[in-house]
Amino acid sequence: MTAAALASTTVVATLPVAPAADDLVVAVLGINYYQQLNGKYYPLNNNASNPLAVEYVNVAASAGGGAGNISYDTNLTGPNDNAQGVTLAASAGDLFKFDALTTGGSAPASMDILVGGAQVASVAYLDRYTGKAFSFTHAGVAHTGAFAATVNF
Repeated sequence: MTAAALASTTVVATLPVAPAADDLVVAVLGINYYQQLNGKYYPLNNNASNPLAVEYVNVAASAGGGAGNISYDTNLTGPNDNAQGVTLAASAGDLFKFDALTTGGSAPASMDILVGGAQVASVAYLDRYTGKAFSFTHAGVAHTGAFAATVNF
């Protein structure tokens, strides 16, 4: 093929089934470049010519949970705040957002939130929230995750 033929090539990626509400979809596109010598194609073996990049990321929100541009119905602010079975211990100005749940498990659970490997917050919560989405803003940077024992951004 010539470069002109490749310039108008369209690639369509489809999933075998639609992602569930809590699924994280990450599409990765890799491109390999080849050089033609004496009628044969040889791969260019340098990193500058063979890019690999995350092309698309979508976090879909579930009923009762959310991420991305989804708004949450409960906000907690550091250093200490609590509501709806969730308690935040974090730096002043940190913001923790989530959707309150009124039904489900009531066993105590806890989560450590790390940013760059350093713990910046601790969250005590009822186990009904495990796996549900939240947003955490630390030092002006918003992160999204799901309730778990440890979350590292």
